[in-house]
Amino acid sequence: MVQVSGGNELLNPEKILKKIGIGFGNKIADFGCGGAGFFTLAAARMTGDKGVVYAVDVLKPVLASVESKAFLNGIRNIKTIWSNLEIYKATRIPDKTVDLALLINVLFQSEKKLDLLKECLRTIKKGGRFVIIDWKAIGAPLGPP
Repeated sequence: MVQVSGGNELLNPEKILKKIGIGFGNKIADFGCGGAGFFTLAAARMTGDKGVVYAVDVLKPVLASVESKAFLNGIRNIKTIWSNLEIYKATRIPDKTVDLALLINVLFQSEKKLDLLKECLRTIKKGGRFVIIDWKAIGAPLGPP
């Protein structure tokens, strides 16, 4: 039987976010947060009650899942946003207001990569950071081709 790593074994959000250097009170946007909300929930815990984490996704059930997990874990600093990331300014996150934009395993799914990137970049304030983690276009036993 082959065992495949998943969840925090494959990508550890706490370790990655700590390395990036996010801190208490930061404002973060997780573009394409996904139903597990791994990075959204970890970022919300790390930024604390003075921080804000925007969880953005095009699927309403995904956002409902993130809201449920946040509620069950006593996390109250997540704002969910239903939006198409491939449309400029559709997220309604104000320009140049986030300290960190996350785009985790989303870019490979997009037909309009440039538009998606422009929307993410629009939200980052001067001195802010943009982290992209994505599948590599190689044949592998795990993930998309």
